[in-house]
Amino acid sequence: MRGLVFVLIVLLAFACNGGGEALRTATPEPSPSATSTPSPAPTAAPSPVATQTPVEAARPVLLEEGAHITQEGAYLAEVGSDRLWWFGDQGGIWSPDGETLLSWGCCIGQGSLELIDVPDGPAARIFSGDIASAAWSPDSSRIAFSRYENGPEDLFVISRDGSGLKQLSDMAGIWTFTWSPTGERIAFDRDYHLHLLDVDSGEITDVADFAHAYAWSPDGTALAFSNDSGLYLHEPDTGERRQLAVGQAGGPILWSPDGSRIAFPFGPRIAMTPGAYAHEPQTGPRLIHVVEVDGSAEPKPLPPGRSPSWSPDGTSIAYLSEGCITGEWDVYTVRPDGSSAKRLTDTPDSAKEGPAWSPTGSSIAYSTLDKLMLVDADSGEARTLAVSDALATIGDPLHLHGSPWSSDGQYIAFGISGAHGICD
Repeated sequence: MRGLVFVLIVLLAFACNGGGEALRTATPEPSPSATSTPSPAPTAAPSPVATQTPVEAARPVLLEEGAHITQEGAYLAEVGSDRLWWFGDQGGIWSPDGETLLSWGCCIGQGSLELIDVPDGPAARIFSGDIASAAWSPDSSRIAFSRYENGPEDLFVISRDGSGLKQLSDMAGIWTFTWSPTGERIAFDRDYHLHLLDVDSGEITDVADFAHAYAWSPDGTALAFSNDSGLYLHEPDTGERRQLAVGQAGGPILWSPDGSRIAFPFGPRIAMTPGAYAHEPQTGPRLIHVVEVDGSAEPKPLPPGRSPSWSPDGTSIAYLSEGCITGEWDVYTVRPDGSSAKRLTDTPDSAKEGPAWSPTGSSIAYSTLDKLMLVDADSGEARTLAVSDALATIGDPLHLHGSPWSSDGQYIAFGISGAHGICD
């Protein structure tokens, strides 16, 4: 199965299960107290690896104007026009500088790391080999990745020009990881055990025995993580931590742009009304809550929704009404305190993915099963950016996940693949 398909299926498998939080049967150990100091974990020192010479890769293919999408794969839409590009079977993640898409494939026997200068190329393959996961450094100069061989193995870093390939660790089982905003550390989980890795020295520090999700603060001074005991803040420089919420907490964890608040799933699960697991509370999603990082107030619940997304100015949160509970799928915005909910779309029977704010905050992208849409955040006026016939012909819906926008707001990356897990 191609890399994009694999990633999307994994994400969708948890779509009605707390917004990305997998069900756990293990009982987490109590989180360390504020005075505890994380202990270093054994690790191999970083070591150089034989560098591969970058080679030319296939350029994005421009579709005919007005053409409908008919095949699976990864696509790019230009917001200011009707132009669409197909850039292969592998999914793409934007470099922080917004200039390049990193395309990588998992577990297929023909994986690679490929860099695509959008929209028309060129494209270069900087590493050949199956990839389990990959992430850009904050300054867009390097890429961290884990290899795949019967599962995720080892963690590496490579420069965007293909030079400086270096092994950071020899630990197996690293599926997900994220750079700190300063680029000094990488947080990763292994069997839900949270670690920090110093990129220069290779030293690995234990952070928590069990974590559903984790995310860096915008300034990189703190790492938030959640488990069945609550939401915590860990400060790597001091080893100090404090608890922001007491109770069952999940993921994703989303910091406000100014770092003053965190949105996250919290509290008991709520039984879904449709689907194979209807009326079973233990399988349902949690309500999204917002908590003040300074601890000045208890977490405040938002209306039932999934995929929360902070506006760039931090004054509003967009979300998709949780149709597995409410029975309707529409895009809303709401203030962080849960007030002033505003409905932006009125197609409740149309299953959707997203929403994702544009970098300017003027519009919000979302997808239906066969369309990529853009809605004005003030007026609610919507327009279609792309239409797919793949759902009717080959059974593959359109997907919008992660951070689809380029940093300049000109392009949106999306995919056609796999199944669409709605309330399964």
